[in-house]
Amino acid sequence: MALEILAIVVTPINEVVKCFFGSLKQQIRYLTSYSTNIQNLQNQVSELQQTRQRVQTLAEAAQRNSDELFIDVQKWLEDTTEEKLDEQLRDFDEANINKKCFKGLCPDLSSGLRLSKQAVRMTETFHTLQEKGNNFHETGISHPRPPPNVELVRTTTIVENILPRDSLMNDLMKALKDSNIGSIGVHGMGGIGKTTLVEKINNELAGHILFNKVIMVIVSKDPDLMKIQDDVARRLRLKFEAISTKEERANRLFERLEADEKVLIILDDVWKPLKVDKVGLPGGCKLIVTTS
Repeated sequence: MALEILAIVVTPINEVVKCFFGSLKQQIRYLTSYSTNIQNLQNQVSELQQTRQRVQTLAEAAQRNSDELFIDVQKWLEDTTEEKLDEQLRDFDEANINKKCFKGLCPDLSSGLRLSKQAVRMTETFHTLQEKGNNFHETGISHPRPPPNVELVRTTTIVENILPRDSLMNDLMKALKDSNIGSIGVHGMGGIGKTTLVEKINNELAGHILFNKVIMVIVSKDPDLMKIQDDVARRLRLKFEAISTKEERANRLFERLEADEKVLIILDDVWKPLKVDKVGLPGGCKLIVTTS
């Protein structure tokens, strides 16, 4: 019985002793590896900075191409700025690393233990950040920016002898707001400012809630159906197959435009009858057509 009681008491004591010496051994390891841990941290910071420079170069190239950075890439670049790294490394200045006690006669063990532990943790954190940065090569840095709802055009100066502009603008805007009107014709002799008028309408609708998308296409005297389809597709960021017929293109455009609500198509400089269904414009699209 006495032996059993002794065993019950001794076993927890052994566990406590093991735990104590295990912890003590770890603390001693931190102290003996102090210089190595500090050096590992400095090396890791240098590698992370190099990775950030590569990612930043790719990000700037993507932005010059008008692409939009993925959110996680933006966040990673924000987390690895020089200011953020300096803030996290503020305890690792020369004075703290070489801190002494007893009037400089021996190293400050308390400070050394704390910095050594901190260096190990931060090395792991920075290594994780670096791996994530390296993975951007596979996961991608950016994606094409969504096309603007309205593509602004530079308007030419309207000559003084055209019809009253304010009156026409008001009439056009009123017609565009009327859900019972599906298409609007702007007719008149050449040179009176029809194109400039619809360009102004196009720009006026930028940021307007009336339409989710405004697409302006110049048709010209000799209309090229495939070019018209290409111009509409470009604004939609829609890519056709390399070899595709007019009918296949029209079907693709029709499906895409049907999925988009509140779309205005401006067909400028139309000289001949143009079947919009052949282009691929669904009946749900509101149209403005300028003709001579």
